[in-house]
Amino acid sequence: MTLTIVGLVRSAVWKLSSNMHSNKATNKAALKAPVTLTNMQVSAVTQMLASEHCNYAVLYRLSEQLHPFLKQTHIPSSQGMCFSVDTTKPAPHHPISIVYQNLQQIYPTAGKKYWVYKCWQLAIWQPILLSFICVYALKASVPMRQLIVLCKGITIAGYQLPCLELYSGTTEALITHISDQCHQLISNFYQQINHLFPLKLRFCQRLLSDQLLSAMAKTTQYLPLLKTTDIDAHTAMWLAGFKLKNRSLLLTATGEIQRSSCCLEYQLDQADYCSNCPKEKVKNYAAT
Repeated sequence: MTLTIVGLVRSAVWKLSSNMHSNKATNKAALKAPVTLTNMQVSAVTQMLASEHCNYAVLYRLSEQLHPFLKQTHIPSSQGMCFSVDTTKPAPHHPISIVYQNLQQIYPTAGKKYWVYKCWQLAIWQPILLSFICVYALKASVPMRQLIVLCKGITIAGYQLPCLELYSGTTEALITHISDQCHQLISNFYQQINHLFPLKLRFCQRLLSDQLLSAMAKTTQYLPLLKTTDIDAHTAMWLAGFKLKNRSLLLTATGEIQRSSCCLEYQLDQADYCSNCPKEKVKNYAAT
């Protein structure tokens, strides 16, 4: 039996490619393919957490173990493709502008809405997943506001964190601390992207909310002893930490969250709505 991690956004993590003329079919296959952990890998991760102190080295190894694109990477400031709260490059050379242009080149028929909101989803998936790993696996919080992510090709994958002192406390205290740090980071990302390409705040908030609930749903798979009351309380705390409207964690028959937003993947050639897409529900209702 394998444990499947679809990721925070089903299609947000694409196969890394520096070749912007790569085969489209390959990119779409990577977009849909889940990342799996065998029981042996899960056991190895558990043993690692039990045998080592909470530190950045553990975070780096664990994040890459959980997702191969969630990898600690050395990002030279001179490289020009790092994205952080300190990014000040003008529009034509801003790393998000370059990702947008690459998406536009590879998926010319997807449309502006897809290119813009794909940049948003790609920008936020790593800080969210790292935040959940810190709280529920490392039992510590990190200075997430200072996270640097790597923009490469048509994706944003790879990160760098300053090795500052870890924050410790109860699970509730950790959620409060790291969600505040992560919210500051993501709010800055929103401002930068919105300056380049106007975004609709409410739609971005719904996409963010869906990513948070997806992360919470995956957490419950790894922590089966987590009580329902704790799940509800933690979900509310995460959403409040990001200044989002509270909502329940509801799952479909296939174990996916009931989304409040469409990730827009249907705008790709020969793509369809995701099984848990709210637009799919409307389409099925109209067909009856």
